[in-house]
Amino acid sequence: MSRILLTAVVGLAAGCAPVGPQPVTVSGTVTYNGEPVGQGDILFVDPLGAIPAGGGRVTNGRYEFLVLPGTKRVEVRGSRSIPGTSNPMRGGGPDVEELIPAEFYRNSKLTAEVTPDGPNTFDFPLTGMPPKK
Repeated sequence: MSRILLTAVVGLAAGCAPVGPQPVTVSGTVTYNGEPVGQGDILFVDPLGAIPAGGGRVTNGRYEFLVLPGTKRVEVRGSRSIPGTSNPMRGGGPDVEELIPAEFYRNSKLTAEVTPDGPNTFDFPLTGMPPKK
C-alpha cells in the first residue's frame, strides 16, 4: 500500500513541475546619441508571435525585467516631459515628446538572443536624428 502511495505522490509532484521555457532576467543600458535615455520603455518581441512579449521601463538609461528565452526583436521608446505644458488628455500632466526616432520601435531592426543560461545583458547605443516635431 505504501508503495502505491509513494508512486502516486511522486507522479503528482512531477506533474506540478513547470513545463516549457521559464522566464529569465534581461538587463542592460539604452543610450541615444551618447546620453542615457531618462525615461522610456523597452519591449522584447518574438518575431513569429509564438511567445508572449516581455518588456519593462527604461529609467536613467537602465532596464531589467523577465522575458522568455528566444530570438527577440527589440523595440525602444524614449520620451521626456515638456516643462510648462499641461495636457487634459494626460490628466493635466505635461505634454510628452518622443526622443527616439520611430525606426527603433515601429519597424525596429534591433535584436537580442535571450538564452536560458544567460548572461542576457544587452546594451543599445542608439544614434540618429531626433524625431521631427
